[in-house]
Amino acid sequence: MTWTREIADFVEWSLFYDLWCKRHFFGVEYHKESLKENVKSTAMKTNLLSMLPDTFTRNDAMNVRRARGLDDDPREMLATWIYRGHIAKKDKNCYVKVAKPKKAKRKR
Repeated sequence: MTWTREIADFVEWSLFYDLWCKRHFFGVEYHKESLKENVKSTAMKTNLLSMLPDTFTRNDAMNVRRARGLDDDPREMLATWIYRGHIAKKDKNCYVKVAKPKKAKRKR
């Protein structure tokens, strides 16, 4: 069997027809799921720390994460914020925001 122009045309047509059918029959559902994924992907673009008061608990952080559509467990997020110096642990379940000093401008 040899590759002919008719076979190439059929392969191209069947590809486009397949894509058209999928879009026609599943387009609405695909669009709805796409919108859901878009909401989840923008959730982390919001500064969650700015949504919390200056002194907050682990439950406050959990509620903010829930409101943004993220998982409930804030442990990794809080540990990262502590490591980066954004917050400090006040006591067992209480955290406080740390005011970062502004960088001094260099003279040239």
